[in-house]
Amino acid sequence: MPAGRGPTERIQSRWASFAESGDPNPTEAAPLWPRYGLESRPTYLIGRRDRVVGDPYERLRRVWGESVIAFP
Repeated sequence: MPAGRGPTERIQSRWASFAESGDPNPTEAAPLWPRYGLESRPTYLIGRRDRVVGDPYERLRRVWGESVIAFP
């Protein structure tokens, strides 16, 4: 994404792209945010440097179990 854009603008751009096309990756976006799947559970983390992390809360999810933290 272009330098100087804050986290609010970056995530708004992704939401707008998703609402318009069903794809949260605007043309200038980086990193690529892949479709969510139970195999890798790609999660977009917003920070100084946005990044996609596979299953960032795996330990917590496993402790609580799939029935507690589940998304249909």
